[in-house]
Amino acid sequence: MQVLLLGGHGKVALHMTPLFLNRAWNVTSVIRNPDHKNDILSLGQGRKGKLEVLISSLEDVKSAADARKILDSVAPDYVVWSAGTLIPQSSSAESENPFIHLPQSTLYEYKIPV
Repeated sequence: MQVLLLGGHGKVALHMTPLFLNRAWNVTSVIRNPDHKNDILSLGQGRKGKLEVLISSLEDVKSAADARKILDSVAPDYVVWSAGTLIPQSSSAESENPFIHLPQSTLYEYKIPV
């Protein structure tokens, strides 16, 4: 299994990562701050699954095409949103919210059951 974990340095994600890896699931953890990369990678030591870190800001996901780039690069079986909420500051910003585009792209492009 391949898990795409969005918001990989958050409290919940830091607890979930070892659980996924212990099941021999592979995890790609998306974080925006490269300074956190080693914190994430240390979670994979001695685990059955493979852990990778993708440094990318979800705030840069402005369309379904942007979301698909991330999804296509990882090809996840599961997507876990642990990035909190990105609340748009204006009505025009709502259409650029990754909270909208990533789940929609996941459900419709990858046909992941809910």
